[in-house]
Amino acid sequence: MDIDRIIDELDIAVKKYPMKALAPEIGKRYGTLANEFSDQPGYKLGFITVLQILEMTKDLTALDMIEESFGRVPIVIPKPEKGKMTEIMHLVSRMSKKFGESIKSLADAIQDGVITKNKAEMCLKENMRLIKVALELEAYLEQFVDTKRSADE
Repeated sequence: MDIDRIIDELDIAVKKYPMKALAPEIGKRYGTLANEFSDQPGYKLGFITVLQILEMTKDLTALDMIEESFGRVPIVIPKPEKGKMTEIMHLVSRMSKKFGESIKSLADAIQDGVITKNKAEMCLKENMRLIKVALELEAYLEQFVDTKRSADE
């Protein structure tokens, strides 16, 4: 896990918010928050502060990086809207596109009969993208099942 890159992503999110506005919203003085990000002696960025930053900025890039470092696939579950089916069609379209990209990646990798480490890594990356979209679609559809169960009970 590349902690420095994760902290850098949090720092970018905080500065976009911007930091002066964010600090009091998470119960910190601006100077304290700035010191936590500049690695000043005696100042550390705590877990609760990180969670508050993620929640307030809505920038989940650092969280995605943490999940990926543990082999997890970060997904966003779209909320269903009654009578609107565009989101489901968008997800199916993305999944079809990712499937095509995954197959193309595999075809390119085996074209010369040898799969190198780099080619295998590229195939795995494309497959993870496909799996991510498939999980988003599954989670989206499960919301309808859960809603139906609640209505039936």
